[in-house]
Amino acid sequence: MTTLCAKKYAVLGGSFDPVHFGHLDLADQVRQKLSLDSVFWVPAYLSPHKTSDRPAPAKHRLEMLRLALADNPAYDLSEIELQRGGVSYTVETLEQIVQTPEPSEWSLILGMDAFKDMKTWKDPDRILQIANIIVGTRPGVDRNVFSEALKSLPGNWKRLEPADPAQPGLGVYKNSGANQTVSFLSLDTREISSSEIRARIRAKKGVKNKLPPEVEKYIMRHLLYQAEAHPIAE
Repeated sequence: MTTLCAKKYAVLGGSFDPVHFGHLDLADQVRQKLSLDSVFWVPAYLSPHKTSDRPAPAKHRLEMLRLALADNPAYDLSEIELQRGGVSYTVETLEQIVQTPEPSEWSLILGMDAFKDMKTWKDPDRILQIANIIVGTRPGVDRNVFSEALKSLPGNWKRLEPADPAQPGLGVYKNSGANQTVSFLSLDTREISSSEIRARIRAKKGVKNKLPPEVEKYIMRHLLYQAEAHPIAE
């Protein structure tokens, strides 16, 4: 249970291979719209849904994140999954990261595609017990899409009415009889993917305006994404 003075934190996980402006737009808009105290960025060692892929070595993905987040004091970078190694499961990360000494309220930031796949994750029920869910959506998405997406999760989800007039585009659903919420937040984020960036670099095409200049320079300096895949070994 949290108190009125509880800090509001959110976790944003992913391979970040590489981190780009789409990730940064998502985190920044969610933080500002929901008045979060901090967003914890958690790079995965190996995603359970991408075990056939071989991401860039963890040390490079971590350093690119450091460069991208350096000027924003509202961002924290967690190495919890990189230190744990192996396949990175969200439920295990949340169980560790929420252990803060001060009163706190935790959320997990997801895109709509990831949220729809959440039912296939390890122990989704436990994830919902630990953290609320914030789902970034495109502007103008019909609320029926939200209701359909929620049907894949356990519980009886009801929309909280009235919607907050100070937060247009925010739809909040609560699990009846439980202290769990899923918030769908309309965001104006750039359509960028890490796979697109990697493909453009391999094809020797430009990636300007897709990722921070410091990250682009790091990629070129270390010759990342020049081959089809990277070994997992550091």
